Amino acid sequence: MASSENILNLIVCFIMFATRTYCLEFKYHSNDELEHVLRNFSRQSDEEVVKTKLYSIGQTFKGSELWVFELTAAEDEALGIPNVKLIGNMHGNEPVGREILLHLIEYLLENYNKNETITWLLNHTRLHILPSLNPDGFAEAIEGLCRGNGGRYVKVDPESSIPEDTVDLNRNFPDPFYPSNLTFDIPESTSLIKWMENKTFSLSAALHGGELVANYPYDSSTHPGDGLPSPTPDDDVFQYLARVYANNHPNMKGCSNLTNFTEGITNGAKWYSFERGMGDYNYAYHGCMELTFEISCCKYPKAKELRHYWQENLRPLLLFMIQSNMGVTGRIYDYISKKPITNGRLMIDQRNITFWSSSNGEYWRILLPGHYILRVDASGYHSSIKEFTVSNQNGFYPSLTVLNVPMYNATIFTTTPPTPHKPVQTSPMWTIQTTLNQDESHVHNLSVQQSLPGEPHSYSSGSLSHMFCVHWYQVFYILLLMNCLMF
Repeated sequence: MASSENILNLIVCFIMFATRTYCLEFKYHSNDELEHVLRNFSRQSDEEVVKTKLYSIGQTFKGSELWVFELTAAEDEALGIPNVKLIGNMHGNEPVGREILLHLIEYLLENYNKNETITWLLNHTRLHILPSLNPDGFAEAIEGLCRGNGGRYVKVDPESSIPEDTVDLNRNFPDPFYPSNLTFDIPESTSLIKWMENKTFSLSAALHGGELVANYPYDSSTHPGDGLPSPTPDDDVFQYLARVYANNHPNMKGCSNLTNFTEGITNGAKWYSFERGMGDYNYAYHGCMELTFEISCCKYPKAKELRHYWQENLRPLLLFMIQSNMGVTGRIYDYISKKPITNGRLMIDQRNITFWSSSNGEYWRILLPGHYILRVDASGYHSSIKEFTVSNQNGFYPSLTVLNVPMYNATIFTTTPPTPHKPVQTSPMWTIQTTLNQDESHVHNLSVQQSLPGEPHSYSSGSLSHMFCVHWYQVFYILLLMNCLMF
């Protein structure tokens, strides 16, 4: 009969092997491996601490799932929590972002309640991470090719081998300047459009490769090809968001003297103009502020370089996501019944872009500190006009101004209908500060370059626990196995 000590050892061995912590490698994960990684993350997360959800927004022509990993520490019923999305691998041969986003998920899950910044971010934000929008293209791309288009596109006809039967996903969305231009009925594009129609996002980023620059809308232009910028009504906010990323990236200044981007940022049309881009669609049709971050000079670098790209992009990604809590939020509801009003139309005075209330009547708008006017319209209701102020940051983390808007049914007589008004000055009350010196840590001006609270000295392996996981778990299990085999 086995001794009680041996039985205990057997039990320990079984438990340890059955529950081995999954550790993400710095490698390019196949589409099957990507799904496996995401499912592992979902199983390992503590739902009582960080709530996670793995869902698909659709399938490609070849049947690959477009997986999204959602995570937040906010309560389900909490109001004013902005939705942020991050998208990687839109072009199949630009997969660095795909891997960075997987490591980001791991880092966030590992560091909640350990790192102040991560804890604050997940308490105040709902993150939706789509590592690969073009898994079929990725499967055809070749590691080590820094240029070329192999795997970049999606096929209109999956059975066709004709190059003309392909579509660039970033040229396949409704365009604000050329709305009559046709787009192809591609599952990847239509899935993303339906996703945005069903979910209210206020901030988004698409990670690309082939350059080093933070690119902001518009990419499309009424004067294409002349190298002039095509600014949006929110150009000030877009430039700020671009600087937040570029100024906290150690090397975002372009890949050659031919593309020396000032401050590491560029308006899309000024760089080169193209129509039907995803970023323009996000902003013009949904009011979601999406930027494109080009994060590697080589489109598909060798896997051995992935740790380097992770180190460069973790800090700017975190700071970028934090900005979703800057601006205004609120709820639109019926004054009598208090029920939320869905699909209410909102617009900030002097910023001619419509955005919409969610199924819960909520809205979000990223704005710099200043005075603003909000106009709200909803079918069957009197219009409502509200003035509000976005205050200067008083501390490291931004804080959303809360502005709830009761709406009066159009059948109800009101003595205070909207009246013409003198435009309120909406210029920012601050100047962008590109550095934060120690003796300036008390200033209220927004800074686009700063240290994160609780920031470790190095992000070389994501986190301390990840370092140990990568380096010692193999040795640990070998020793444990030897112990098990000794009896």
